Amino acid sequence: MAKKGKHAKAQQSSSDATASPSSTTKSPPPASATKSPPPSMGNAATPPVALKTADPATNSPAKSTGSSTSKGKSASYPTTPISTSKAASTSPTTRDIPKAAQAATAEAKGVEDEDIGDGTVASLAPKIERRLSTRPDVKELDEQDIMHSTTVAPTIQGTAKQLQRQLSADHVSTLLNKRPSFVELADQGIVSDKVAPTLQATSDTLKRQITADRLTKHINRRPSLKELAEQGVVDDVNPVVAPALIATAKKLERTMVQNQVGQLLETRPGLHDLISQQIFTESPDVANSLQGPMQSLARHLKADELSRKLKTRKTFTELFPTRKTRSQSIDENSRHRARYTVALKAASRIAADKLISLKEKGRLKDLILADDDRVVAAIATYEADRDVEEMLDTLYRIAKDKRHF
Repeated sequence: MAKKGKHAKAQQSSSDATASPSSTTKSPPPASATKSPPPSMGNAATPPVALKTADPATNSPAKSTGSSTSKGKSASYPTTPISTSKAASTSPTTRDIPKAAQAATAEAKGVEDEDIGDGTVASLAPKIERRLSTRPDVKELDEQDIMHSTTVAPTIQGTAKQLQRQLSADHVSTLLNKRPSFVELADQGIVSDKVAPTLQATSDTLKRQITADRLTKHINRRPSLKELAEQGVVDDVNPVVAPALIATAKKLERTMVQNQVGQLLETRPGLHDLISQQIFTESPDVANSLQGPMQSLARHLKADELSRKLKTRKTFTELFPTRKTRSQSIDENSRHRARYTVALKAASRIAADKLISLKEKGRLKDLILADDDRVVAAIATYEADRDVEEMLDTLYRIAKDKRHF
């Protein structure tokens, strides 16, 4: 401050020597530009600066009542008016901001125009109350891990959180130490030791896909509900009873069967009745539980004895050597009928081809039914070598031969 005062005195002395009387005349400053004493900066050695007041009668600036440092200031000396009022402070307030800018800001923030007010506490009170009413409570902040538990003092919140992390780390370490090894997991079938650990997930996915494809194939091949109903596996597809009463109907049916079986057991004949009717033979040496196997064994013994006797009995030809058996005669008749059928069909085919006349066809049929030696020989040759053309040629020559008619 001392250096600044010396510089000001030197500048004042130089300006007094060179300035004209007209240049020293100053115009009165406006009332709003009246200098006010600057606020104290805590330096008690700084002397107060005297204020200059204008004389309204002469319209000329009054003499300074303070120190002589401000006596000879030039017009070029920088003077910055200092205001002590709050309204003239350099920091902007809500009053300094235009209404349009305030409205744009309020619209961007989602606040109505009437909430802006004039920037006073009374106009901002509703907005603050609304914000306070919608703020989350302590429990929600604790759940979101924004604020820690309120049961712990704020001074030890960090220590509590660090302790909680240490406890969690110890718990995880304990679980990791207790977890089963890879060999134990392989023995339990949880993982496979035939596949690398990096390919376990891919292998499991592939197995599931294969299983899904196999199930899809089986589902596509499974029988329909109608086929299962026809096989008796499931109930009828279109039951007479309502679906809600199917279980009750089945239970009732089982009860009826049990009652019927009970009645039959009560009315069945006793052991003496079966013995008297020769249905059951009395065998005191065999237990009742072995009666069935014993009777089955007796039947098998009788069947074996009958088989041996049938194998050793005499045949029909041994009993009646001069008589033909009925089966032999039946076989001979069947053979004759088969030969007649083949010969007559051959004659009809020759006539259909117009190789012989109707008269010749009639004569050929008569020879076939009369068992002519030539016809019998032709049929026997056909049965031996199955040559149809040769048989047809032989029968054609027999039909054309007129010597035997």
